[in-house]
Parts: sequence; structure tokens; C-alpha cells
Amino acid sequence: MRVLNLIREYEMQRMKESETIKEYSDRLLSIVNQVRLLSKDFSDSRIVQKILVTIPERFESMISSLENSKDMSSITLAELLNALQAQEQRRLMRLEGTVEGALAVKLHISHNNKGKKRNGKKSTVDQAYSKGEGSDKQYYPSCQHCGKKGHPPHKSLLVENIASLEDQNRKFLEQVESKKATVEMLKSELEKTKTEVEQEKMRCANTKEKLSMVVSKGKRLIQQRDSLKEFLADKTSEFEKCVAELYEKFSALEAAKLHNMDIVGKARWLVNERNELKRVSMDYYRLKDAFSTIGLPENVIFSDLDSRLAWLKESFYQAKDDINMLQTEISRTKEATRDEIDHLAASLSIVQ
Repeated sequence: MRVLNLIREYEMQRMKESETIKEYSDRLLSIVNQVRLLSKDFSDSRIVQKILVTIPERFESMISSLENSKDMSSITLAELLNALQAQEQRRLMRLEGTVEGALAVKLHISHNNKGKKRNGKKSTVDQAYSKGEGSDKQYYPSCQHCGKKGHPPHKSLLVENIASLEDQNRKFLEQVESKKATVEMLKSELEKTKTEVEQEKMRCANTKEKLSMVVSKGKRLIQQRDSLKEFLADKTSEFEKCVAELYEKFSALEAAKLHNMDIVGKARWLVNERNELKRVSMDYYRLKDAFSTIGLPENVIFSDLDSRLAWLKESFYQAKDDINMLQTEISRTKEATRDEIDHLAASLSIVQ
């Protein structure tokens, strides 16, 4: 927005009749330098075109001469300013020559009047002064600068020069005030940018802290998943062994010929089988308790063992997918944070 305001101000600039080429070019370059400080490209050829179309008519002859002798599309800003300043200096020298000529005429008239007075006659000027101060206006021709009578030309030029100097001084003070306002505004913008950078640093620190928490949580979840997988694998293997042993023993019990065993042998065998069944039952209940600590859904708790194992397998795959999604999100967040930090660092370097 500030760049647009500066360009609009640049387009509105026009050279005043009382200005010199240096004053006008300094005013334009002051605005152009502010635009360039804000990272906006601004070519010298654009300044050349601006000067050519906004200078007063007294420079038309110089512009025509430049058009005849040079290619205006390739003329540099320094060449144009040097040519215009040379034309301006020649004009001032001609004005100074005119003033010197007027002073010489005045001295000649004064000398003649003194000679007449020595001959015993009053000069025309003395007669005018004897009649009163206001009557000597008729003895000065019309001023070539202001067109009025009653004063020598050099006084009009002196007044004009004093007015020009006062105008230049006023413009200089205005430029100083404008520069001060610009500096204050740039300081304010710099402080604002520093505050924004500090806020961004705090946000980045918070984001990093959140990312570290997410990473730690993800690591804990992975460790819990691995330990749960290992625990379930051990219990599943143990349970399968128990089931196989139980099946074998039931088959052996079915196939045994009890009638060939004596009562003591049968009792011993039954005691052993009962103890084995107790051990298998205890293993089964331990496995059941392990399932209860996992936090299975209600519909899975009351299902058979195969359904529970299938649910655990599906939960493992779902947990794996969730972990992969979490890792992808962490990578994206890290990349976005890096880009944001790089952008803020680049903005800060430009402002400084």
C-alpha cells in the first residue's frame, strides 16, 4: 500500500517555474529511492521520461536539440540532467550580464550628472530630488524584470532573488519535515515488524513444543504397540500349545483302554489329568485376564477366542495406519514451520 502511495505521489510531481533542475531532480529521486527501498524496481528511463514531460517551456529548445543530436530512448539520467543544468546556468549568466549592463548605464548617468553640477547647474536627478522623493520615479525606465517604473532593474532582480531564496528555503524545510515524517514512519514500521517477528518466534517455539509432544506421544504409542504385539504373540503361542496338549490328552483319554488299567493306575492317571486340566484352566484364565486388561469392546469380550484374535489383528493394522498418518502430519507440520521461519527471516532481512 505504501509503494502505491509513493508511485501516485511521483506521478503527481511537476516542476515549478521557481525551481531549478537540481531541486526538481532531487525531489523526484527522493521519492524514487523510497520506492526502491521497499523492493520495487524503478528504472532510470522512467525518471528521464518524467523529467522530459514535466519541465517548463523554457527548456523546450534544449529538448529539441537533444532530440536532434541523441537517441532519446537511450539517453541516461545523468546526461539529461547535465544538459538541462548547463542550459539553466547559461540562462542565469545571461541574466547576470543584463544586470551588469544596467548598473553600467546607471553609473554613466550618475557621472554625467556630477559633471553638470560642477559647471554650476543642477542635474536632472538633483532637481528631481529637490522636488521630493516620490518624483524621481519618472527618471527610471520600465524595469525589464517586473515592468514597473521608479526603481533600477537590479533592485527588482535582487527582490526576485531574495524571494527565490526564501522559496527555496521554505521548500528545503518542507523536505526536511517530510524526511523526518518518513523516518518516523519507517521507525514505526520497523518496530511493528520487530514485534511481529517476536510473535512469530513465539508461535514457532510453541509449534516446536507441540511437535515434540506429538513425537513423544507417537513414540510411546509405538512402544506400547510393540510391547502389546509381543505380549499377545507369547500368549497366543502358549494358548495354542495348551489347546494342542488338551486335545492330545482328550484323544489319549478316549483311546485308552481303561479296563486294562488297575484301580491305582487309573486313580494316578486321573489325578495327573486333573492337575493338567487345572494348569490349562489357569493358563486360560490368565489369557482371559490379559484380554480384559486390553480394553476390548463389549461385543468382542463375550465372543469366542477366534473373534477376539481377529479383532486384535484388525486393531493392530488400524493402529499401524494411524501411526503412519501421524508421522505424515508431523512431517507436513515441520515443513510448513520451516517455510514460515524462512519467510520471516527473509522479511526481517529486507526491513533491516
